[in-house]
Amino acid sequence: MYRSIVGFIVLLFGVCANAQEVELPSDFRQHNLTQYNSSLFNPTFSFDRNLPRSVSLWSRWQWQSIDGNPTSILLNYTQQLNERSSGGIGFFQNNTGVLVNSGGILNYAYVLTLSEQANLIVGANTFLFQQKLADESLVTGPMVPPLGVDETDFIAEFTPSARLQVQHFNLAIALENALGFNLSNSDRENSETIFSAMASNDFPLYLFGEESYLRPMAYVRTIPDADTQFGVNALLANPSFWVQGGYNSFYGISGGAGVTILQKLSVGALVEFGLDDGVSNEDPTFELVASYQFGKQSFEEKMEEQHVVPKTEELIETMESTKALEDKQMEQQRLAQIRQDSINTAREAKLAIEKEQARLDSISKVANKRETRRRLAEKRKRENVEEAERLLRIRQDSIARIQRIKEDQLAKRRQDSITNAKTAALVAKQKQARLDSLERVALQQDEVQVQSGEKYQEVVTEDGLEPGFYLIANVFGTKRYLDNFMKTLRAKGLRPQSFLRSLNNYNYVYLERYNTIEAARAARDSKFNGKYSDALWIFRVRGQ
Repeated sequence: MYRSIVGFIVLLFGVCANAQEVELPSDFRQHNLTQYNSSLFNPTFSFDRNLPRSVSLWSRWQWQSIDGNPTSILLNYTQQLNERSSGGIGFFQNNTGVLVNSGGILNYAYVLTLSEQANLIVGANTFLFQQKLADESLVTGPMVPPLGVDETDFIAEFTPSARLQVQHFNLAIALENALGFNLSNSDRENSETIFSAMASNDFPLYLFGEESYLRPMAYVRTIPDADTQFGVNALLANPSFWVQGGYNSFYGISGGAGVTILQKLSVGALVEFGLDDGVSNEDPTFELVASYQFGKQSFEEKMEEQHVVPKTEELIETMESTKALEDKQMEQQRLAQIRQDSINTAREAKLAIEKEQARLDSISKVANKRETRRRLAEKRKRENVEEAERLLRIRQDSIARIQRIKEDQLAKRRQDSITNAKTAALVAKQKQARLDSLERVALQQDEVQVQSGEKYQEVVTEDGLEPGFYLIANVFGTKRYLDNFMKTLRAKGLRPQSFLRSLNNYNYVYLERYNTIEAARAARDSKFNGKYSDALWIFRVRGQ
């Protein structure tokens, strides 16, 4: 269950000077998350209800006491990974007044198509966080840590979920904290599982000339060592605004609203009033939400672009096919010419025979007709056989010559195609090498105007480092401190790197290398896109 995530909120706050007497259930109090950051309610909601490709912030102040009031903060980024899956990464912090839990959350959801109108969506949330004791200044008397909580623990927890979607109707379940591990001592976390189920339906509407929808939802949550929670809520969403209201059997009634500016930035607030006897005397609970949408994602264009440029092998095959067709046409023309030559030769032979026959007839009139005809017949037969054999040899020689010519031309064209393809690849490689050389020269010649108050160092070369602008996070002279710092950055999802300067024998830890000072300053001023909150400065290697 989320007992480890929220720091065992069920611990009685009577040990604090101004603590609450009400015992909170061991959940994350995410029952009002219906649109932004709703993947905390059910991991499958990141696919279609988190408004994929957005960054959202949710903060909740429970009962608004001056000291020790339970608070929750979740900053989460979500986007579609492809047409069938989505993912997200976020940071959360929970302060119960006794425990502080800080860490990250990873989300993944995948869609399985069952039919044209039905989908099965599966997903999971993985929590990685540090749990430690909060400030002891408000504790009266000796403070005893909660059972099983050391001074600082590192916890990992896993929440699987599944959702059946049939047109606009949805039925979902989730097992919060199905698996838990204490990474500090490599033990299985002795935590309990919260089962939650929900059902909802989207009703499309048309408000103020824009497509909208109304989404009523009912849910139930079984929480160990606490009463089962039942709840209902409804969300009316429009591209320009949203309104929601709900009821929870423990926390009471809630209502909230928000606006969306330029279809990009959404801000809103919610207030909740307790109705149960145990919480009806408590102050109201407030929630604030904000979200920035980056726009819809398209995956069809990428698939089309993959087929725009044909491969070199395909070009060669196309060229060879064209040449083979041309060779076939040439061969047919040559065979037709041979046949025509054979016909002409046969005609000439026939005319010659007819002339010879006429001459023999004239001779036969003068000589013995029978003997003359016999001799002429033998001669004609002999000549006809010899002529037929000659024509056959001519035809066979012509066919063999054409075949050799065809094979030689085909081999030459194939070799020419391969040579042209290799030449084109070599030219492209040489062109890219010239561009890389020009880029390095431009980087070395670029002069940097140091800004006021800016920490900046520049060297010509440094032990073979690639020229560029390095975003420095810290400098260490001791390897043990360096290793601990690198481990801490990796635990936050960063990919730090380091190099050793021979000048001072110090290890420099950097988050990224940039080709321009503008890119390095932008990363430094944005705190590395909000991923690193401590000081950063720039170290430049100019290059020779």
